[in-house]
Amino acid sequence: MKKTVLLLFILLGGLTIPAFSQEEISPYDKGDQIFAINAGFFIPLFFQDLDGVIEPAGGHIGVGGMLSLEWGIFLNRNITLGFDVGGVFASTVSDSTLLMIPITAKISYIPRIFPFEFPIFLEAGVNLLKLDTLFCPAAIIKPGAAFQWNYNRDWTFGLNAKYWWVPEIYSEASGLAEQSRFGNFLEVTLSALYHF
Repeated sequence: MKKTVLLLFILLGGLTIPAFSQEEISPYDKGDQIFAINAGFFIPLFFQDLDGVIEPAGGHIGVGGMLSLEWGIFLNRNITLGFDVGGVFASTVSDSTLLMIPITAKISYIPRIFPFEFPIFLEAGVNLLKLDTLFCPAAIIKPGAAFQWNYNRDWTFGLNAKYWWVPEIYSEASGLAEQSRFGNFLEVTLSALYHF
């Protein structure tokens, strides 16, 4: 029995070695494009004021929903450049609805072990924030990474994690200067990407 199990492990291991010992294969060339839809969760982490004091965000904002659309173009077989437009809905402790619309430019580097891809990316742009009557445009930076599986040349499915850093800086004239802070959030989404 032990010899049979050992033989099965050796055979299965031998079958997987060719898949991982292949050269890096890219089914995409310069000029190929992607369109993606991402859906998942928005998780508040913490706020940091201008004096460096950190306060957990959970006492202010609950976990919310996240949906975004993304377009990109391959600059070569491993680098894409594009943009991402999303929307976040989350409730606050005062039963208000927080709406955030991040609009970002995105650059990705995509190493792969066929049929899997491991994109590493950076996004930067503007985050439009609305809470009750307050509307505030703010800068946003979103580094992140993903794990993706190429189903075929046209479709890829994956799991994304993005860290949001949102500086909310108010002027003295606004009367909200003491509320200036840096928001820190986490986005976790599933994605479906179409290549064309």
